[in-house]
Amino acid sequence: MKDIGKRLQLLRKQQKISRTKLAEMSGISPRTIQNYETGTSKPKVESVEKLAAALGQSARYLMYGIKTEPKEHIEGRQEVLRMVADIFESDTLSEDDKLAFLTEIQAIYLNVKRKSMEESQDDGSSGTQSSDDLG
Repeated sequence: MKDIGKRLQLLRKQQKISRTKLAEMSGISPRTIQNYETGTSKPKVESVEKLAAALGQSARYLMYGIKTEPKEHIEGRQEVLRMVADIFESDTLSEDDKLAFLTEIQAIYLNVKRKSMEESQDDGSSGTQSSDDLG
């Protein structure tokens, strides 16, 4: 839960919600929210759940940065995996072709992962302070 404060602040700012407003939505005081965001204190799981619900996110994302996939993405991924399994179970590809296929999938994965990491770094580095308690 090391970066929970950063994720909390990022979500709050992205949604243009002040600490006062988030406090009203979650039942957690603005000062406590500030302490979480600055890392002065760590929230209990119950508080994380309240903040996540108020921000329309999962507690899992706030705590660990793991985004929950929508059901249709999971089902689509399962269908792709079934198709790949069918290809590998058939005798239509040689062992060399199967290895080349896996190498290509790995390259695609690493490229997407790199882009995702770059985007998440970009998301966390921008933002302006306002006169409200958005800071």
